[in-house]
Amino acid sequence: MKKYRFLILLFALIIFIFYDLKISRQTSEFSDKALTNNIKFEGKIKYLKRSDNHAFGIIGVELTKSNIKNFDRKINSNMFPYKIKNGYAEVYATVSVERKTGEIIKVISDSSTIYYNPNYSNEMGSLFLISDPINKRFIENNSEIQ
Repeated sequence: MKKYRFLILLFALIIFIFYDLKISRQTSEFSDKALTNNIKFEGKIKYLKRSDNHAFGIIGVELTKSNIKNFDRKINSNMFPYKIKNGYAEVYATVSVERKTGEIIKVISDSSTIYYNPNYSNEMGSLFLISDPINKRFIENNSEIQ
């Protein structure tokens, strides 16, 4: 009897893992497709705000280059990982403890990539649509771009 319970639990776990992987893959594909929008910008980090949710935060950027003046969109219930308005941008992503104001950041949406200090470093981060309610609330409560 214990053997059958174990096998049933094991089978249920395997099904759950495959289902979770399928959902994650679909979410990632949706995010990649949405971020393929030819937006590129670069600038100097002016402020950093870190949440208590797995190093998620806001990187405030004074733009030096941008191929778009303003951008603030949602797709379904997901937020884009950046806003642009009047020469400033905010990037919503992982904010490592190594990040400092004054550093240069470059965002290329089509490749879902953030480049940190691209003139002398190979350090990169990832962009993804923001769907986590905790992260969305953090952005709404801490964004300096309205």
